[in-house]
Amino acid sequence: VRRIRRTFINAREDLEAAEKNNAMKALYKVREQGLARYIGITSHYDSETLAEALRRYDVDCAQMALNAALQGFKSGSRGVVPNPASSTSFEHVALPVAKRKRLGVIAMKVFAQDAIVGPDSPPAKLLRYGLSLPVSTVVVGLPKHQHLRENLAWARNFTPMPPAEMKEFSARMSAMYKVALDRRFAKHVDV
Repeated sequence: VRRIRRTFINAREDLEAAEKNNAMKALYKVREQGLARYIGITSHYDSETLAEALRRYDVDCAQMALNAALQGFKSGSRGVVPNPASSTSFEHVALPVAKRKRLGVIAMKVFAQDAIVGPDSPPAKLLRYGLSLPVSTVVVGLPKHQHLRENLAWARNFTPMPPAEMKEFSARMSAMYKVALDRRFAKHVDV
């Protein structure tokens, strides 16, 4: 089997390249041959392009940046640019497409690499927000063994956050952290 290079769908050009180099056809073939059960797609900062990819492609899951502060992601010529309109966040653009297609959804960056963890936004509350979204799982960083125990305890005791509380928390977090996170993740690449 030819090795398929991992790529991120972060701009329209990436979608066109995936079609031009037959990347999706290769992934479909891998799934059809039983070499992989599921295939997925991810984007770290372009909700509109991810939504379009989810509409176009027959994938099983999607991974996207979802946290209370990431409302209003928008693409620009230099990556992510501030946009106060929440209609361009992954939560409002790509997540509904994934939900309609009944895809598995992996929420990433729920703590924004600890950039949004603070007295008013402890990890337990950020994790609760992420798990209250219509997602299959949430990816969290575990730089210390203690974090694993804490995250497990929070997950075991999880109760969904009421929608009104989610809206209030998200509005407050977005106002406090959105612009800084846009700058931080504009050129960031997870490896």
